[in-house]
Amino acid sequence: MNIAIIGNGECALNSKNGEFIDSCDLVVRLGNFIIQGYEKYIGTKTDIYVARWFKSKSRPSSFFSPLKEIWIPRTYETREENYDNLIKEYNIKNKIKYIPKELTFQYKAQYPFRLIKETVSSRGNKELHCCLPDSGIVAIDMAKYYYNNSKIYIAGYDNCTTGYYWERGITLDNPGADLLELQLKTLQQLIKNNFITDLCNAL
Repeated sequence: MNIAIIGNGECALNSKNGEFIDSCDLVVRLGNFIIQGYEKYIGTKTDIYVARWFKSKSRPSSFFSPLKEIWIPRTYETREENYDNLIKEYNIKNKIKYIPKELTFQYKAQYPFRLIKETVSSRGNKELHCCLPDSGIVAIDMAKYYYNNSKIYIAGYDNCTTGYYWERGITLDNPGADLLELQLKTLQQLIKNNFITDLCNAL
């Protein structure tokens, strides 16, 4: 099985991967992604959605209906009440998967005492709120966990160093540089060990 996980970094537009992405068995998208106008780069297909509740709440209920799964980057025990409200409102309980407990032990080892730590960076006149490990890392780990032995491809992964691909040209301050360095090393090791393939060659 081939799984494509599409991040929202500017490097998503480095290559026209849309046709290949849509050919994958499962396509995973993150947060507040946008497809229209970028189809030749990132494809059109969405099977699995990964997002924290404050990004999910901006989506209409019709967005969730065709999805096969919705991955919540929290364990069931640490989920916020807002998740439960969304799940009930949109009637999507049967599509929900949470971070397995096994992964939280891994994160605590990789990011000591900083699990799901929020950092802030300026982006023009906005603020970027980045939780570490970010949803991109969590999506890769959940794909490996729930779809073991699948081939995982990523695109649009820039480790929180650029703006979104639909807001190109924005340079970010470096939020939580020490933790982002740990994330980058994790991604590079996964690529080196052939656990994932970076379609954009950005890492």
